[in-house]
Amino acid sequence: MRFTSRVLCLLLAVLMLLPIGCTKEEEDLKIPKGWLRRIPLGNSEVASKYLFGPNQCEYDFVKDKKEGNVLKLSTSVDSATDPYIHFNFYGYLKEIGEKDLFADDFDVVMLRVRVENLTGSNFEMYYANGVSTEIKGGQSSISIYDNSTDKWQYIFFDMTKDPNWVDLVNILRFDFTTAAVSKGESMYISEILFAKDMDTALKVMGIKSSTELEKKWDKETEKYIKQLLSIKDPSTEYSKYKPIKAANEDKDINMWFNHTYTRTPEDETKPGKMNTYQLRLAKNELESCQLILSSKKGYTNMTLEITDFKNKNGKTLRTELFEGHYFEVRGEMIIDPLPPLQGAFELKANKSKTFVIKVKSELDSEAGEYVATVTLKDSSGREVKKAKVFAYVWDFELPEKTSNKTLMDLSWYNIYASHKKYEGDDGVLYKNYYDFLLENRICSYTLPYATEYYDDPRILEYLDNPRVTSFLNMGWKRQLNESNIRHSYDFLSQKEEWLEKAYFYPIDEPLNVAMLNEVRNFGELIKNNFPGYKLIVPMHINKALDAESTIDHFEYVADYVTAWCPKTFYFNTYEDYKKNPFLTYDMSGKLEQNLGTFPERMAKHQAEGDEVWWYVTRRPSYPEITLTMETKAVKYRVLFWQQKLYNVEGFLYYLSNDWFASGDDVGWNPKHEQTSEFDVYGNGVLIYCGAYKDIYGPVGSLRLECVRDGIEDFEYLTILEKYYGKETVDNIIYNITTSIGRYIEDEAKFTEIKIAVGNLIEKTIKEGVIKP
Repeated sequence: MRFTSRVLCLLLAVLMLLPIGCTKEEEDLKIPKGWLRRIPLGNSEVASKYLFGPNQCEYDFVKDKKEGNVLKLSTSVDSATDPYIHFNFYGYLKEIGEKDLFADDFDVVMLRVRVENLTGSNFEMYYANGVSTEIKGGQSSISIYDNSTDKWQYIFFDMTKDPNWVDLVNILRFDFTTAAVSKGESMYISEILFAKDMDTALKVMGIKSSTELEKKWDKETEKYIKQLLSIKDPSTEYSKYKPIKAANEDKDINMWFNHTYTRTPEDETKPGKMNTYQLRLAKNELESCQLILSSKKGYTNMTLEITDFKNKNGKTLRTELFEGHYFEVRGEMIIDPLPPLQGAFELKANKSKTFVIKVKSELDSEAGEYVATVTLKDSSGREVKKAKVFAYVWDFELPEKTSNKTLMDLSWYNIYASHKKYEGDDGVLYKNYYDFLLENRICSYTLPYATEYYDDPRILEYLDNPRVTSFLNMGWKRQLNESNIRHSYDFLSQKEEWLEKAYFYPIDEPLNVAMLNEVRNFGELIKNNFPGYKLIVPMHINKALDAESTIDHFEYVADYVTAWCPKTFYFNTYEDYKKNPFLTYDMSGKLEQNLGTFPERMAKHQAEGDEVWWYVTRRPSYPEITLTMETKAVKYRVLFWQQKLYNVEGFLYYLSNDWFASGDDVGWNPKHEQTSEFDVYGNGVLIYCGAYKDIYGPVGSLRLECVRDGIEDFEYLTILEKYYGKETVDNIIYNITTSIGRYIEDEAKFTEIKIAVGNLIEKTIKEGVIKP
């Protein structure tokens, strides 16, 4: 009877389609059958056979009250630099009666671990797949664990983007810590888990990952912020605009407008909703928008014209028109280079074509509305499309001295080699590039005239220019010694503001103690010969340097660095990481316990008189923001709102013209950097070589437009802070971003908040601070 009942139960389960074979946990988490595999390591007798090749570590199996039999890995020497052990995973599965496991079926590997006295916080898992038993570089993934707790925790390895993660999983190698100081630092591992996708892994770990904004306000604060951002727009012609028709209107052609921080791929031909556009800008500001055309028919020899923006008094704003140049990026054609529109162009059938309208206001520009007319003509010179475009200048100005300091290298060699200018031109070409970036509020590392000896009087033009907020003293990568440091100080100390702009940058991204010692040695040399010096050191690697986790890379050079420059992801806290494990985190729980969170540490340095900068390159990756072409364009601007939120004073970018050699298109290609390790578009490139368009200078880019606008957004928020204080400005920023990994991507919402901030500044300057 019991047997019959059991059979009936099983039949009923089948009929009801219950996931037989799933654990109760999987049922509770609604994980489909086969989407999660758990491989316990508790069979110590069998597992011991398949563990081999330990390096700087030893292993044992111990009994845990909660997890049962678990594997224990411990460092076997002091100052272990690379402790690891191999595991014949395939053989282990065979002997415990489990079926083979194929990497193609699972995107995420997880380990359930507990740590004991570990200095490091990174676990690197290597693998060999198929019939191979060889552990190779490039076949690994790194995860982070909390070394400040002895509780059991999950760590995970995201294999989604690893092209080698295929076929049979054969050998695993556990590099359970990347930095150990003492013998006996230990990790316990109870099981290995394989999840079909990240959603499944997050369910198991109990994490609800999100990039949505966190709630930061109480009801009273929220009401006040809404009040501040609800100032009524002025009545303008733009608000009453009705589309106009050309003399020979061609209904087969679509013409519409969009923000510069919204990309329109070439294959996207459906017209948007904007039949005009209103540029909003302060005095002394550059602003731009996109004009887009599409048609089912093909057209040749078309021309596009725009009048100057003019107000009712006949005053004009500088007006320019640029043509978007398309690159193929991840399978779609998008624009980045923006050369000036030169003559006629082709409108391809079933393709869109993008142009950029740019306007410049001056310090003495009149406030109010300006209007321009844009006209599209066919090959016969007939008007076939026409529209008015508007610009509204707020009645306040952006200062010449930019609050957000910048430093970006500008390669002299890349410029002259790409222009094939092998004979000297007295630095004119470099000056053209430098001046172009400076107009976009970007300071390059090296001033146009030699800063090594300060013997060219033309350099005074730049030292006295308020737009020049920073430069590298004696240029980039100069050999420093007591004599030339002292000479540079004697020259620059003629004016206090010259000293304020000068930075030393002798070491880039120190990776280890030897390089950190170089920072200290240079710091001592500079300190003794350049009073009030500024030493900037970009840093992208960090770990504890002592067993107690009281000293890390940053702390080690704290007596010498005066301009801190970490990558943006260092401002993630461990709490941030626990809420969103997609974030990049390179500190540790112990370091945070002993030294404070990274934002807290930087605030302390600022209180002591240091500056804080940050930077990005190809790293970090989503959800953090970089300047690569793959990044959604609105994020380029969000990055600078984040910078203001974290009270970071400067933005460094390693190069604006990192034009890698790639055939005949050096300085004019999207894929300047492609190696076995890196595969990104546009890293280190914000400008292009003008030689391809017969220009003796640079060509800008859509990303440069967004970066400059982000720098100017930072200025708006700085102006607002003078009237309302940092707390209120932070509360306004929370509409856009609440942390490094949480921000909006909605261009319309971003535009709404940015315009509201401009309206608030204008009203506040005229009428005073608005009280709750």
